Amino acid sequence: MNWRLATLVGALAVLAGLLLPGAPVHAAKVGAALPAPAAFEFSPVVVPASTDSDGDGLTDRWEKRWGVTDSHRDDSDGDGVPDSAEDLDGDGLGNRGEQHAGTDPTRRDTDGDGVNDALDDANGNGRPDGREQDRRPIPSNLTPSLGSAANDLPPSYSNGCHTGPGSSSIHPCVFGDSGGHVTIALFGDSHALQWEPALDRAAKLEHWRLIVLTKSGCPSVDVRFRPGAFPQDSVPCRTWRDSAISWLNSHRPELVIVSNSRGYTLIDANGNKVSREPAWGTGLKRTLGRLPSGSVRLVIGDTVHLKREPVVCLRQSPDNMQPCDSPRKGSWSYKHDATESAAATAKHATFFSPNPEVCPYDPCPVVMGHLMMWRNTTHLTATFARSLWPTLDALVSDRLSTATAGLAPAIAE
Repeated sequence: MNWRLATLVGALAVLAGLLLPGAPVHAAKVGAALPAPAAFEFSPVVVPASTDSDGDGLTDRWEKRWGVTDSHRDDSDGDGVPDSAEDLDGDGLGNRGEQHAGTDPTRRDTDGDGVNDALDDANGNGRPDGREQDRRPIPSNLTPSLGSAANDLPPSYSNGCHTGPGSSSIHPCVFGDSGGHVTIALFGDSHALQWEPALDRAAKLEHWRLIVLTKSGCPSVDVRFRPGAFPQDSVPCRTWRDSAISWLNSHRPELVIVSNSRGYTLIDANGNKVSREPAWGTGLKRTLGRLPSGSVRLVIGDTVHLKREPVVCLRQSPDNMQPCDSPRKGSWSYKHDATESAAATAKHATFFSPNPEVCPYDPCPVVMGHLMMWRNTTHLTATFARSLWPTLDALVSDRLSTATAGLAPAIAE
């Protein structure tokens, strides 16, 4: 039944109720209820098919037409990425972008002209559709707000568990389930620490003990680097790293997660700059080789690095978030991912890039759904990172189950 007709039927039914007091009145029962007069009770009437029932930014009409997402769930596959941001066909357009451009979310090249939909101009306005997919105002319920995003930090910053600049002390704190029989450890710099909120939530649900060993501006990868923001940290960093590795070998967690920023300038013993990727790969293999032989090793790659300061940019462009997004090219380092993947493989570890979730379409967004993703150009907000707990839960669970089943290969030291 057409929704306008159904609404008319409902209105006539109410009128019938007014004429015949006491008679039961029923309207078509689809969608959300409309307010009823106080003296009468009746069932919900049909609402327009353009309604967004789950609040994911995709209309019910669009979701029902294509059938690739659930109009009653804002995250149909449960990975922490809202349906509007998923790029199901890998063409660079998220579902919201496909909806805006009128393109097929299951085909990379809807019109068959040899150009991916993100680079095409389906609406004929002279601009690629991918560059317009975030042309919308800042959500009114942005979380965290622009005023609080910069300080939306993992708890280790405030509870003394994160080692700050200039210090070589380790502060291994327990998160998740302190009584859990499986221990996982997070080892790296502040880019590792940004995964603490997601891992903490997963660990509570799975009854894991989560140990966090992190230090600002200090990679867990065994490399020499030119101190940038923290010039006093070169020697303390090496001491901290060695102490953390000793602690891990003494306590032997079932799984160790290594994660770090790629933003270090690497140098040789004489202080001369060296090519980052070969030196980083060698250093990562050294670190993985020094971890407990019985522990499963998992390397989480670095996130994209934004081109513009997100909070500042959004303040300057509140009605159109698109200029604040960053093209994947130059933001996502596929070369660095390849370096870490190769080093992990050499040591029988697993590499995982978080960027398909952090940058699900091109250009990489700064707001996903109603969540403010970034507190600065290289760090996620704790709120957004926490939303990705299903992905990290599945990743860690898979590695632990593989090791438990005896399927993990022997570690080559």
